[in-house]
Amino acid sequence: MTGSELLGESNGTSFWDTAKLVFFTLLPLSEIFTLTQAVCDWPAIAFCKELIEAYPDAKIIMTTRDVDSWHASTMKTVNWRATEPELKTVAKWGDWGASLYQPMLSKFWINFFRGDFEKHGKEVFKQHYADVQSMVSPENLLMYRVGSGWEPLCEFLGEPVPHNEAFPRTNDTDGFVDRCKTRNRMQMYNVLVRYLVYGGTVAATFLSASTLMTRYAPHTLLATLERSMLSA
Repeated sequence: MTGSELLGESNGTSFWDTAKLVFFTLLPLSEIFTLTQAVCDWPAIAFCKELIEAYPDAKIIMTTRDVDSWHASTMKTVNWRATEPELKTVAKWGDWGASLYQPMLSKFWINFFRGDFEKHGKEVFKQHYADVQSMVSPENLLMYRVGSGWEPLCEFLGEPVPHNEAFPRTNDTDGFVDRCKTRNRMQMYNVLVRYLVYGGTVAATFLSASTLMTRYAPHTLLATLERSMLSA
């Protein structure tokens, strides 16, 4: 499946409809990423076919793991994130970041995993790996198992091994969920503050207008009536 197919039919109104127009109609990917050294994660991996065609000599790193453990982990992390009601609420009620991120994640997740990650996730996982391996020459592809350390990565990329720097380990299941929930709270707080500020401004404007009307409107109305009576 290509990135264009993943984005689905366009109605021309959303941010991602605009992205589809730019990526597949107006500009080639080879021009969009001229100053980019690397891309990873969503939404870039959804465009792997287009990216590989645009950069046939690029080096591709695919992390590998047991499909069953991956599926179990992803059910508790990204699948949860893509379907959680809290993120949908934050996106709906006006947080700018969430309003872009949530539709993107939801659309790709539904389309990439055929509408049901729990049912189709493992099959799509295997097919995705097979597709990428069929498109990339072996010398440009590293099948990397996380936990193998710096050496395979550095050898593949032609970089020196950082012997005095520990290999990073982040994004475990508990850490992922905690960060997402914290981000939700912060975004909810931002929305609340924005509504309070804007709401307070509207209320202050309304009160000021009411005060002016109360103070001056009776006199204005009386003067109007007096002029009407004199002219009569």
